[in-house]
Amino acid sequence: MPALRRMGAPALHDLPGEQRRGSGAWRAGLAGLLLALAGMPGVDGVAAVPAVPRCEVLRGADWMECHFRLGMRAAAERRWRAAVAQFRAMLERDPSLARPRLELARAYFMIGNDDQAERHFRYALGGGLPPGVQRTVLAYLEAIKRRRTWTVSFDFSITPQSNVNRATRKRVIVVGGIPWTLTEDSRKQAGLQVRAATDFIWRPFLSDDLRGHLRINPQMQAATRRNSLASLGDLTLAEAYIQLDGEAGLVWLADRQEISFGLSGGRVWYRKRGYRHDYGLWLRGMRELDARTRLNGEVMLSRLKFDEAIERKGWELRNGISLRRQLNASVAVTLAPAFTWYKVREKDRSYIAPGGTLSVDMILPHDFSLLLSGSLTRTLYRADDTVFAKRRRDWQTTLSSRLTWARFTAFDLAPYVQYTFEKRASTIALHEYTNHAFMIGFTKTY
Repeated sequence: MPALRRMGAPALHDLPGEQRRGSGAWRAGLAGLLLALAGMPGVDGVAAVPAVPRCEVLRGADWMECHFRLGMRAAAERRWRAAVAQFRAMLERDPSLARPRLELARAYFMIGNDDQAERHFRYALGGGLPPGVQRTVLAYLEAIKRRRTWTVSFDFSITPQSNVNRATRKRVIVVGGIPWTLTEDSRKQAGLQVRAATDFIWRPFLSDDLRGHLRINPQMQAATRRNSLASLGDLTLAEAYIQLDGEAGLVWLADRQEISFGLSGGRVWYRKRGYRHDYGLWLRGMRELDARTRLNGEVMLSRLKFDEAIERKGWELRNGISLRRQLNASVAVTLAPAFTWYKVREKDRSYIAPGGTLSVDMILPHDFSLLLSGSLTRTLYRADDTVFAKRRRDWQTTLSSRLTWARFTAFDLAPYVQYTFEKRASTIALHEYTNHAFMIGFTKTY
């Protein structure tokens, strides 16, 4: 394969048999990978590679080499979408291959799909790249950060749940030594939830290192107390929970880091009536600690007002950090501790809530990706509950797994299924619940 030799990489046929059978064949040429920023020409000589036979008739390493040649030829001819198809075919067989993932990321970069380019570049960084290639990939990521002016995401899901109203299953509770029987509406009920959400971010250029920031995040969800698809006909806007959040601010960009700050506001409607509105300040930061590790932080201070509950007017402070580490070319781990402080006029509703989330993101064969996450939050209320005459203390546990299939997409939306388990343990039995949810949806964030 003369074109690969000019890149400083051995041809696949020059490798020992055990390397040809494994992913080492594709890692062998990484040190000489020719990467450049926007406007990079195709690899010299690839277009002159002799005709490649139909890949379907080949097996094993020959099948891999066939798709690699076709992908490199398409890249040399600037047929980037064709190149994407070839490199994705390879990665469907073996997601751990770093070289095809780099070429796939480069192809996405050239067609302007920055979300997918960034995703695959970051996974490739976990594949043990040589220092020179790492620096070039980081330069690509910096270019993506600086040229990206807008981002849009969308998510739609239908979720059968065992406890859609997140209520206790107990029939009787004791208040002041007197037993009280709960109504059916106050107890655990199975149901179906439908949710749609989108997130639009626009960052116009103000100078080389300064951007504006405008974000609009509308979402709507509605639920029925019957757990069947037939119950979808019961859903109406009259029962919907609608939320509209927005942000405006500035973003300062620097080498491998960014800082943003601004104002926020939000409005919530429930059953066609105003329920809550808020406004506040936010501050965020991001820094690349090294080629595989990224640190994000956020602080948000909000003033909350409820339309029909003046006594619940108050302040909320949320802050958290997330540390993401790319373990290899197909697995990333994120640790995200968080802290919430909530203060309102009613002291028994004021609380602090430290917690954290651990998640593992994996790319699997056949274009599947799997996200496993678990979170634990401790909620401590400031005063005794006025009804139960005792201090409320909660433990909230959430475990979830999401499987996304990116092979079949429409308008860049990928189908997914997700299972979530929620459990709240509380010193006050009325607030305890367990919920199992099975979600089916489409998302642009994968």
